[in-house]
Amino acid sequence: SVGLGVGAMQGGRLILGHRGLAGEIGHVTVEPGGLACGCGNDGCLETRATDAALARLVSERIGREVGIDAMIELVADDPDRFGEEIDLTTTWLSVALAAAVNIFNPAKVLLHSRWLRACPSLLQELIDRTRDRALGPSVEDCAFALADVTKLQGAVAGALHTLLHHEPPVGSSVHGP
Repeated sequence: SVGLGVGAMQGGRLILGHRGLAGEIGHVTVEPGGLACGCGNDGCLETRATDAALARLVSERIGREVGIDAMIELVADDPDRFGEEIDLTTTWLSVALAAAVNIFNPAKVLLHSRWLRACPSLLQELIDRTRDRALGPSVEDCAFALADVTKLQGAVAGALHTLLHHEPPVGSSVHGP
């Protein structure tokens, strides 16, 4: 839940990109000169639209650093107390989702977010904001849902898919040189 990425499928295959880095939407700069990101850049969407971003905002609100687990407890227990922080994170996440919808035009978007799972009533607000930001024809019949798997399970599934379906580069051999 620290990062922000997109896994897109086309024709039953995961889109990997030239170097296997397709879907790194979290590293799109949305705020030049903004917060430092783990990738070495600043102002990345990942610094604004993730569980970790919300944990940072909650930490600033209460005056002490809390991790994602503690933030989830605080937000789930008293969402009104952290309304401003939730609103800001939801806004940025809607920007990310609208960008993904506009770029990939998916039939369905599965979200993995621990704070959204802890506060499921916020999901519809996020979907509404995303629909307001995305291109009408792209989002018109796009479904949104919380993923039933963990981020780790998704990563393992992606790795397995890549291993089973990735074709070696032209001129290479599966068995070595």
